Amino acid sequence: MLNIVIGGIALMLGLLGLFFLENEKRRFFLGLWAGYALFGIYFNYHISSHDYYSLPLIPIVALSLAPLAEWFFTN
Repeated sequence: MLNIVIGGIALMLGLLGLFFLENEKRRFFLGLWAGYALFGIYFNYHISSHDYYSLPLIPIVALSLAPLAEWFFTN
């Protein structure tokens, strides 16, 4: 279902973007990802059967792509 909502490449690059963050910001982003993981544990059936339960992941991935884009455009 995540592949339908955001795509596998965006998800992979969003997770890769976590490595390009400073420690203080990384804690915030890891909190966002952990929050969605807990959401997924609690609503496991709903996430696998309804695509709109994956919508909170879109801004998390978009924010996680920003450090990767910053590194790419500055180098």
